[in-house]
Amino acid sequence: MKSGRTEEAITMLNQVMKETNALEAIDIDFIVGNLGLNYKFKASTDKPFMVYANDFDTNGTNDVFLAKYYKDNIVPIRGKECSTEQLPGLQSKFKTYNDFAYADINQIIGRNITDALKYEAHIFETILLKNDNGNLSVEPLPIEAQFSTVNGIIVHDFDADGLNDILLAGNKFDVEIETTPADASPGYLFSGQTDSHFEAVNPWESGFSVPENVKDIQLIKMKSNSNVGVLVAVNNGKL
Repeated sequence: MKSGRTEEAITMLNQVMKETNALEAIDIDFIVGNLGLNYKFKASTDKPFMVYANDFDTNGTNDVFLAKYYKDNIVPIRGKECSTEQLPGLQSKFKTYNDFAYADINQIIGRNITDALKYEAHIFETILLKNDNGNLSVEPLPIEAQFSTVNGIIVHDFDADGLNDILLAGNKFDVEIETTPADASPGYLFSGQTDSHFEAVNPWESGFSVPENVKDIQLIKMKSNSNVGVLVAVNNGKL
């Protein structure tokens, strides 16, 4: 981004970067990879996803609680069993699962929550972050970009039509037992129609299909000719 950007633009960019997996610039715009909309965790402006961190049980190590809104209350993502493993004192504080179910995050954690480090996520979509002279606006990418997490982004004119295209890949197989893996994306090419409009190209048409646990993708030059290739890093797999 250019110098002279507004304080509002900086604030929005900082907020988006806290919630994202991958970031790639198009001129002075940004493609921002995120969890997508097909995941266990949800977030919105009115009901953000929250993370609390503090030494809640004063044992010398930080404890992390993920939280969400349920109706008008903020409640932990994890249930009584997992939360009790984090804070053993909850076993005696909440005798039954029913008692725990009716408690909010303040009742569960207690007074130490007021001093806790707290972060909020308001958007999990993969987006185009448009920069109009320092004023940033959010434009979600097509639904195919929201099928799973995005960890790798390449911006390149793949079809040589003079417009930038976007190549995305990701997924997230390495999750906790109670969290379903994010495995619904084969990776997608998005063909640029204008500077800010992109359309998804099916994998059988683009030839790009990586339905794996992809951690990054990078554009490389091929030695034998002037063409470019895509290097795909798969977790515990071959390049």
